Amino acid sequence: MILEFNCNHTEKVWNGETTTKWDSKIQKIALRKLFMINAAQNYLI
Repeated sequence: MILEFNCNHTEKVWNGETTTKWDSKIQKIALRKLFMINAAQNYLI
């Protein structure tokens, strides 16, 4: 489980919001990677 974010834009993507800093394709890829990180952390706990 991801507890906190250092980047506000990353947190917005995680929460399903859009950010104007990143292209929509980048946001989609970032969300996929965040799901992978979250799943790995849940597996380790």
